[in-house]
Amino acid sequence: PTLFFSGLGGNQSTWGDELIVSGLTDRFSYSLGQFHYQDDGYRPNNDLENNLYNVFVQYAVTPDFNLQAEYRHRETTSGDLRSQFDGWFSPFDRRNIDQDTARVGARYSLSPQTDVIASVIYTDRDSILQDFFGKTVQRSAGTQAEAQLLYKAEPFNLITGLGAYSLDINSSDLPGDKATQQNVYSYGYIKIPDRVIWTVGLSYESDEDPNANFNKLNPKFGVQW
Repeated sequence: PTLFFSGLGGNQSTWGDELIVSGLTDRFSYSLGQFHYQDDGYRPNNDLENNLYNVFVQYAVTPDFNLQAEYRHRETTSGDLRSQFDGWFSPFDRRNIDQDTARVGARYSLSPQTDVIASVIYTDRDSILQDFFGKTVQRSAGTQAEAQLLYKAEPFNLITGLGAYSLDINSSDLPGDKATQQNVYSYGYIKIPDRVIWTVGLSYESDEDPNANFNKLNPKFGVQW
């Protein structure tokens, strides 16, 4: 087991700390973390307070198969953090953010040259904005999933992957909105001669966000010397 701690303090009521406890056994590793920061800012209603809590675990099921899981919680309270050239600020703006994020991931080695990795992330975020005109509550929740096939050999490397996300946004002053996106891609890296790397790739992206709504095929060609 390992314990890490750091702290800071300063004027404008600035102080913070970070605490991490981690450990490693034969096949299992873990990390527990806490972070706090607060500051009154350089003018009225410029304060910020941020708290983060994190739990991470990893387990090697076999030498070729690895699993991960992570959970993070965030609490943020702040005033008007904008810096205007004319010095104007709002004495009424207050913002509160409460967010939970969970992630699971896996890696499987098909061979010494080939790996498959995958990740799924879920997030749930509540944001409350209080200003001169009243209170606005926004809640967003969504899932993002990705997978990649990695092939590494000489003189050719290949990355092929696909991903998708879906996000639901609900606000007290606007109708609900949903954004979805899918993408698939493949990139090859060819090292011929030794000091030159050629990149050849192709990707496809579909975005159903009402503000975007496009389907694109994107070729790519590059060289690095």
